Amino acid sequence: MRSVLFAMLLLVGAMVAFPGGACAGYTYTILENPDSVDTLPQAVDGARIVGSHGGATFGFLYDGSRFSSFYYPDVFPCTFVGGISGKKIVGSSQGRYNGGFIYDGVNFTTFNYPDTKYLTTLSGIDGEKIVGSIYDGNAGTARAFLYDGAKFTAFDFPGAIFTEAHGISGNKIVGTYWDGRYGKHGFLYDGATFMTIDFPGALSSEANGISGNNIVGTYRDARKIDHGFLYDGVSFTALDFPGARATYANGVSGKTIVGYFVSTRMVQGTEYPVVKGFIATPAGSTSRHTGLLIS
Repeated sequence: MRSVLFAMLLLVGAMVAFPGGACAGYTYTILENPDSVDTLPQAVDGARIVGSHGGATFGFLYDGSRFSSFYYPDVFPCTFVGGISGKKIVGSSQGRYNGGFIYDGVNFTTFNYPDTKYLTTLSGIDGEKIVGSIYDGNAGTARAFLYDGAKFTAFDFPGAIFTEAHGISGNKIVGTYWDGRYGKHGFLYDGATFMTIDFPGALSSEANGISGNNIVGTYRDARKIDHGFLYDGVSFTALDFPGARATYANGVSGKTIVGYFVSTRMVQGTEYPVVKGFIATPAGSTSRHTGLLIS
């Protein structure tokens, strides 16, 4: 493995509470990097949020008041950020180097499944445990894996043609699998037992993040519109940023949920998509994040 020294660039962040932004019992706050056309939060650990921006060219860390941008040092890289635990950030690079990385705020360290026939992506971390996916382009397969701090274990949802791991909390892993008819479903795996996580009535579902018993993800409804969801182990709650065309819930820490939404704007008579991040907290709760409240 190699380690590369890299200095983070400090950017001033803008975060505003959405006017009248309580929806389905949650208050939504826009998280927007002012130096980028898009902001895609992927994971949260306490007050620290990570994701990608600039068309996934850059990763970012938001500490509650400021953005820090970073990217894997490569020629024209794409930096896909997957998860955060403490000071460690995991993700994947696509460029001259294609594979996983761990970033500690100063150094990048490459991190890959030991079988070199696979392409590795890293999606989640909890302490020393890391989850991700491995892809065999020749065979056209995808498998999930867990690294427990000492060894790698690959696994598949029973009967699935593809399996991806997206998040981890303790011994619980969430992800997505595709069945034999290419239907997409979320799953929960505790190391022994698999459970399908599908939003009721959805065309497709994916589970993206987990914290304790709380699982967040995205589902597509019968109109082919995408929504976020929260599953608390008992019931599902739909998550929709007010007025958005689509909402994607990616990460959760305690009761704080992060993701992004898609809206549109008109420019000289042409409609263009706008992608911004959000933080969702239960209505009436106190957020750890500072920002400008607008009314």
